[in-house]
Amino acid sequence: LGRRAFGIATVSLSWTASAGANAYRIFREAPRIDISPYQPYTALNFVDLAVSQNTNYLYQIEAYNSVGTNRSNALNVTTPLCPPTLNFSGDPTSIFQGQSTTLTWSTTNATSCTASGAWSGSKAVNGSSVVIPSPPPSVTYTLTCAGPGGSSGPMSVVINISPLALPDWREIIPR
Repeated sequence: LGRRAFGIATVSLSWTASAGANAYRIFREAPRIDISPYQPYTALNFVDLAVSQNTNYLYQIEAYNSVGTNRSNALNVTTPLCPPTLNFSGDPTSIFQGQSTTLTWSTTNATSCTASGAWSGSKAVNGSSVVIPSPPPSVTYTLTCAGPGGSSGPMSVVINISPLALPDWREIIPR
């Protein structure tokens, strides 16, 4: 079994061709479970998408032809912890002074979030908050989230604020 590389919730395997092989089978775990995408599998690489983060997997490649089989060495791969993801938005993002907007955020693989900029403190990993930003012309809300696999952000939402127009008063003087 050749090089190994892995990404978030995937394991990429590659190997060198085996002389006389017609095709390959990819096995995972013990007892060996054939996870080959189709038969006969002739490529020299495979990406396993059916894995979880922070988990150990055992792989083995089997070259075969009409005469028999030849197995590779076994390879243990531990998938990494996935970093958190963050989606953060404001609605609406353009308001008049004194109006409110709703900030909404959601995460995956996060255990904590911290606000900065026009707001501060600890925030839930998923939530929303109605805010009344001021003063014009804009206010920036920032959110950073973290988990066992690292951090995400900071991500910012800018709320544009238009000042309220004062009425155009005219003084009328009686004559």
